[in-house]
Amino acid sequence: MREADGAAADLDASKAADARAERDGSYTAAQLMRGLEAFSPLGLQFEPSDDGRLRMQISRCDPSDPERALTFWVAVDASETYTAGGADPPMPALADFLAELNSSGDFSRFVQKTRAEFKSMVGGGGGGGGRGAKARASAEGTSGGT
Repeated sequence: MREADGAAADLDASKAADARAERDGSYTAAQLMRGLEAFSPLGLQFEPSDDGRLRMQISRCDPSDPERALTFWVAVDASETYTAGGADPPMPALADFLAELNSSGDFSRFVQKTRAEFKSMVGGGGGGGGRGAKARASAEGTSGGT
C-alpha cells in the first residue's frame, strides 16, 4: 500500500511541476519528452527545422496506407502568435484551427483537431466535424450534406 501511495505522490508532484512549468514557461527536456511520448501512439512526430518551424508528421490516419505521413508546419513568434501552413494534403480547415489555437493557446487541442481532420480527409473517419468531407463536397460542387 505504501508503494501505491508513493507512486501517487510522485505523480502528483510531477503534475504540480508541469503546471508550474506551464505557468512560467520553464519546461525541462524531460517534461517535453513526456509530452512528445504521449503523442507517439497516435503516429505523431515533431521535427524542428533550421528556420524555427516545427514540422508535424501524422501517420496512422490513412487506412489504405497507415505509415503515410501527412504533414504541416507550425511556428510561434516572440509574441506567442502561432502560424501554420504547408499542409500535405492541403487542409482548408487549418486556418480555423490556427485561429482557435491563437485564441486559446491549447496546442494539444490544435494537434488533436488537425489529426482528426487529416483522418477525415483521407477516409480514416473520426474527422473534425466532417470538415474534410464538406470541403471535398464543396470542391465537387455538391452540398455535402444532410
